Amino acid sequence: MSLRTLHLVFITVSVLVMFVFGLWALIHGLDEVTPSALLVAGGLAAFLSGIVLILYGVSFRRKTVHLT
Repeated sequence: MSLRTLHLVFITVSVLVMFVFGLWALIHGLDEVTPSALLVAGGLAAFLSGIVLILYGVSFRRKTVHLT
C-alpha cells in the first residue's frame, strides 16, 4: 500500500467518523428531555468538517494522480 493510498484511506475514515459523530451529536443534542445547544453546535461543526475533508480528499487525489 502506497503512502498516497494510505492517506486517502485515513481521509475516508475521518469523513465517516465526522458524519457518525455529527449524527450522534444532533440526535442527543435535540433530545426532548435534555436539549443541548453545545451538542447541536458540535454536530454541525462535525458535518462541516466532514464536508471540508471530502473537498480536501478530492483535491489531494487530483494533485497526486500522477503518483500511482
